[in-house]
Amino acid sequence: MVLQKVSNFGLYIHTPFCLSKCNYCDFPSWENSLQYKEEYIRLLIDEIASRQAEFACKKAQSVYFGGGTPTLLELADFDNIFSAIENSIDTDAEISVEANPTLSLTPEYLRGLKALGVKRISFGLQAKQDNLLKLLGRKHDFNKLRESVFAAYSTGIENINVDIMLGIPTQSIDDLKDTIESCIKLPIKHISCYGLIVEEGTLLKQNIDNGVYSLPPPEYERRMYYTAREMLIENGFEHYEVSNFAKGGYECAHNMGTWKRKPYLGFGVAAASLIDRNTRRQNSTTLSGYLKGEKPKYEKLSLEEEMFEHIMLGLRLFEGVKDKEFFNLYGVHILDVYGDKLKPSIEKGLVNITNGDIALSLKGFDIMNTVLLDLI
Repeated sequence: MVLQKVSNFGLYIHTPFCLSKCNYCDFPSWENSLQYKEEYIRLLIDEIASRQAEFACKKAQSVYFGGGTPTLLELADFDNIFSAIENSIDTDAEISVEANPTLSLTPEYLRGLKALGVKRISFGLQAKQDNLLKLLGRKHDFNKLRESVFAAYSTGIENINVDIMLGIPTQSIDDLKDTIESCIKLPIKHISCYGLIVEEGTLLKQNIDNGVYSLPPPEYERRMYYTAREMLIENGFEHYEVSNFAKGGYECAHNMGTWKRKPYLGFGVAAASLIDRNTRRQNSTTLSGYLKGEKPKYEKLSLEEEMFEHIMLGLRLFEGVKDKEFFNLYGVHILDVYGDKLKPSIEKGLVNITNGDIALSLKGFDIMNTVLLDLI
């Protein structure tokens, strides 16, 4: 399987190591696992080498190091990984690295990342208030975040994102406003502001089930969302995706590719790939399985599944789904496929149609799942 039909794709590289597991996290990450780092990176590089044929001599337009905590890797580790992918990425590719403010990122470390080609850093803040950070199991405070942002900025990495969470138990709208006000004073270009999702198997879910905490009412969580949206827009951030806001030209290239359903190749434990838009690959979802060499799983998608995914992901964007792009990929127009199913949402003011393009209204974003259920 190779990327034959595309000219634009991304790379995702997973780092599964964490200093500690956050109370809400169900991502494939493991604390107290750094003893496996050397073996893991060796296998990761082997995987990249063994899949060179999939690139079909094309070069990636984005590279995203996710986790886990990628900045637990040493510069030498990044150097080895970049050596494995350097011939497969475009010279102008956006290279992003997720970072935890808990770690003190030294100027030398950040300069090393920049020298390797890193152009964007994403810091996981979640909240400013110490009581909320403790509830979430975060080990940093806002001062650590501020120091990390200025350290990155001072080394010339200006494309900086900060993650903010809303709907946290005990969080107030004033807490959220304080967090946003403090963040927009920093030299950042992007803010991801997303609602807390309580996942099975997490400590937070256990605490909520046991009555230790309770989630805010949905109406209050929506008020938080609109408060955040208004504040960020007023301060020059464009609301370009359901949970993402950016200064002009600083939208996350890798995530934009995902939402536009561009193919991507994922490497490392639990990494997923979308190959030629019609084939999914899923690596082993456990660190032990990946280290043992468990084989990936493949899934072939039908044309109907491809088209629905295109609509489902594209509607997350404020620009919506472009009919010309849809037709060029699938040979049919959006309304020829989904016109009848979209009628209820159009009549309710949830979906807007412009020259065959479709996009959710602001009201539609609140109940996106309702729109998508009508399309199944």
